[in-house]
Amino acid sequence: MAIEYSFHPAQATRDSNNVGGVLALGAQVGAVVAVADGAVSAVFDLDGFIRIVATSACRVRIGTALTNGTGGESWASGEVDVRSVKAGQLVGVSAAG
Repeated sequence: MAIEYSFHPAQATRDSNNVGGVLALGAQVGAVVAVADGAVSAVFDLDGFIRIVATSACRVRIGTALTNGTGGESWASGEVDVRSVKAGQLVGVSAAG
């Protein structure tokens, strides 16, 4: 296995001056999804955020028309980050190297 991610819709919030338009990570929607080396996730239906956990060293790429993570960012095992995604994008994963 290479990554696990959870999807979180964007949630509009207000800053300390009660000004709207600030986006934040909403509550998790659905189950955690695993994506193995050499594979891609399903296409995202909504804009939002994904919280990615690398379960092994790998390359991760977010985009459209991907077949894997070739050319993506190098992630160390255990690395965790949050990334924004747009509807129509997916996550591709490849073995580290």
